[in-house]
Amino acid sequence: MNTHVRPAGARDLDPPTTRTVADAHGSKVDALVAELETILKVLPQSDERSADMYGLDIGIFFGTDAVEWRNGAFEGCDAAPAEDAPTEAQKTQFKRAVEISEELVALGVAEGN
Repeated sequence: MNTHVRPAGARDLDPPTTRTVADAHGSKVDALVAELETILKVLPQSDERSADMYGLDIGIFFGTDAVEWRNGAFEGCDAAPAEDAPTEAQKTQFKRAVEISEELVALGVAEGN
């Protein structure tokens, strides 16, 4: 998996860091990915021209055989308003998707380390 971080106050993302999750975490990773897929299948997406529709200044770009989903402008989340604004319940689901994503990243080890 790749992670991109935008330093505070910066417009551009840092270069990606590639992380690999050890097989020892397999069942935990499978459960987290399944939960993430379930959440993302029902959430509205934004495109590269849309603003930060979930209000967290975080974008998720996720793809598996079951679902492809993205949220976040390539050049930062400050573009035009999204066409399909999320409900408060969907914003809560997105927060959970962010938590899952962060947990998956934390399980990973940066390649080259």
